[in-house]
Amino acid sequence: PILVRTDRDVAGLAEEPATPKPAAVKPRYDGRLRLQYDYRTQGDAKDSDLYSYVYWGTWNQWNGGLDLYLSLRLHTDLDGSSSSSSSSNYTYRSVDDAHGVVDNRVLQLYADAHDQARTVRVRGGRQYIEAADYLHLDGVQALLFENGRLGGAVYAGRPVSYYTSVSEERAYGATLMGRPWEDNRTELTHSEYEGQNGTDRNELLDSRQELTDTTRARGQASLLNGDFRMARLDGYYFGPGGKTDVYVGGSRWGEFDAETRAYSPFYSALGEQKPYWYGYARLTQQIVPGVRLAPGVSRREADGADQDFSNRSYTDYALSLTYE
Repeated sequence: PILVRTDRDVAGLAEEPATPKPAAVKPRYDGRLRLQYDYRTQGDAKDSDLYSYVYWGTWNQWNGGLDLYLSLRLHTDLDGSSSSSSSSNYTYRSVDDAHGVVDNRVLQLYADAHDQARTVRVRGGRQYIEAADYLHLDGVQALLFENGRLGGAVYAGRPVSYYTSVSEERAYGATLMGRPWEDNRTELTHSEYEGQNGTDRNELLDSRQELTDTTRARGQASLLNGDFRMARLDGYYFGPGGKTDVYVGGSRWGEFDAETRAYSPFYSALGEQKPYWYGYARLTQQIVPGVRLAPGVSRREADGADQDFSNRSYTDYALSLTYE
């Protein structure tokens, strides 16, 4: 049959609203290089090192659907003192001078694919899993509705180590995240870390609350293998105009004997962790435009009178002057 389009058909087609095309998103690039020179001397011993930190990222490739990120730490021993001093009596010998330690390190290298609204996101490569206490993994993380009222994430991969092989270790977990009330973001994460000496299971509750335009609060609590690991509460104040910042917080750490590197990396040398309290406060104040002064104090209070090299009380004081 021959189809004849009437004027009514044409008018109807003309009245249909056209589907708007998504706005084009321009790619964004950022690169930074930070150089740090360290020189130390004591008696006849000296040590001179140069560290280079490289950061490079691009966002919104493929019309807003792909981000790429790379960060490196490069180290050059300028006088060869560390590598040439095999004696254990060398003043500045450290674990970084041990055989097999990776000197030039890839910190992060990942690709992050997502839609423009970031309702679905998949990140693959070397990365930190923020919701899992910043586990450092070569793996994959998938997130769904991370900025919505209720969302979730799963991750899996192999832990990263610059000191020894972790070929037999792996980690995986899942996060439930949401915004149960206004100006709040809460995450509950279950993690499992399979190491050479067994498996550790960690549950972490992390809640962040905006109190006012200038104040924030954050609370965390964690269980490790069913036992209390830690609880902490932090407060932040950001003064109008960026001239004054204040950070205060405190935490309680329990007794546990995790044998995996992620939760107790020095277990073989120091044994189980003993309980202690920790608190800190820091003020950053602009003195004149471009110059900031930042005094700070922190205190660690170990339980019991039988303190030793791995369980002791101390107070640290700091004072920084920054010019930009």
